[in-house]
Amino acid sequence: MNLTRREFIRKGAVAAASSPLIITISHKAFAQSGDIKCAVIGLGRGRGTHLRNLLKLDFTAVTAICDIKEDRLSRAAEMVKKANRPQDNPVKYRNYEDVVSSDNVDVVFIATPCDLHFQMVFAALKEGKSIYAEKPMATTVTDVNEIVRQARKSKGILQVGQQSRYSPSNQKAVEMIHNGKIGKVALINYQRFTAAQGYIRPEQTWIRSIERGGDIIVEQAVHELDRFNWIMGAHPLRAAGLGGQCVWFDPEGSENSDQYAVAFEYPGKSNVFYSHCWHSIDGVDPNKNVVYGTEKVWDMGNNKIYTRVPRGQKMPEPEIFDPGPRVDSTLECTTQFFECYREGKQPFVDAEIGRTTVLTALLGRKAFYEKRCVTWEDLLREGAPLKRWE
Repeated sequence: MNLTRREFIRKGAVAAASSPLIITISHKAFAQSGDIKCAVIGLGRGRGTHLRNLLKLDFTAVTAICDIKEDRLSRAAEMVKKANRPQDNPVKYRNYEDVVSSDNVDVVFIATPCDLHFQMVFAALKEGKSIYAEKPMATTVTDVNEIVRQARKSKGILQVGQQSRYSPSNQKAVEMIHNGKIGKVALINYQRFTAAQGYIRPEQTWIRSIERGGDIIVEQAVHELDRFNWIMGAHPLRAAGLGGQCVWFDPEGSENSDQYAVAFEYPGKSNVFYSHCWHSIDGVDPNKNVVYGTEKVWDMGNNKIYTRVPRGQKMPEPEIFDPGPRVDSTLECTTQFFECYREGKQPFVDAEIGRTTVLTALLGRKAFYEKRCVTWEDLLREGAPLKRWE
C-alpha cells in the first residue's frame, strides 16, 4: 500500500517520539512540499529493492535510474512503468557522475558493488545531494575517513543502509539492555553460518574479490558488527582471530574466506565472540545470538531471558520477549531517511556510525588475516591488508 505524505509525516512523528533516532543538525532544512526527486544507482543488488520501495511512497518521484548493464536499466524502467505513477519519468544513465550532477535529482540511492561506494558517495556529497548508501559505506580506512570529512561539510545528509537498527524489535531489545534489563553486558556470543551458494548469484563476481567486496566480514557481517557496537555503546578496543579459505573455492580464483572467528574486546572488559562460516549446508542451523549480562542472559534467537540464580537454587521460568510483528526493516530504514531529509536532520545511521562499523569489520579482518591481536590504534595507523597472511 502506498503511503501518502500525510501518513508518512504521522508515522515519522510517532517514530521520533518513541525512539531517539534523530539528532538535529544545523544546516538549513530541505523543502517540505512537492515531490522529492529520486535516483537509483545500481539496479542489480536486491533485484530492485530500493526502486520498489520508492514506488510505494507517494511523495517521491523517480527521475533517474543508472546502471552499467542495459538489461537492468530496461527491467527497472518497466518496473516504473507498471507502477503507473504520473510523477515518475526516469532518465536512463550509464554514468553515475551524470546522475549526481543532475539538477533533476535531490536524493540518490546507491546500491552498487562495495568498492564503488566511496567514489559515488563522495561525488554525491560534493554535489550537495542527500544519499542513502548501501552498506558498507566504503572498504578502506582512508575512504571512510574521507567520507566522514565530506559529510560534515555537505548540505545533504548521508544514511547508511545498516537496516537492523531500524527494526522496531531490535530497537526495543537494545533499549531494554541499555536500561539495565540484564545488568552489565559481559559477553555476546554470535554465530552466523551461511550456505554461500544460496547467497551469491553467478553474475556477482565482485563479491568473490577481497579488493572489491572486502571479504565476507566486510560485505556481509557488518550488520552483526554494527549491532554489537550498538549494544555495547562503543567500538572495540582490540580484536584477535583466525580464519581463511578451507572449503569453498568455487569458482576457481575466489578469494573470500569461508570461515573465521574473531574475539572483540570492548571497554569495561566486555567481549564479543563472533564466528562466521560460508560453507554450511541448507537445513543445518547452528546459529547463535546470546547476550550474557551480569544479572540475566538473553537468548535473542529464541526471545527468552534467563535469570541468574545462586548455585543450587531453582531457576525461574525464562521471561518471553515479544518482538512484535515482523516489519520490512529496509522500508522502515527508507521512510526514516526521508523524514530526516524533510526535516533536515541527521539520520540514526549516519556517516559516523557507517565509519565505525566498517572499521570494526576491518579490525576483525586484519586480526584473522595477520593471525595476531590488533588494536584499534594499529588499524588506524597501519590500515587493513587486502591479502591474507598464510
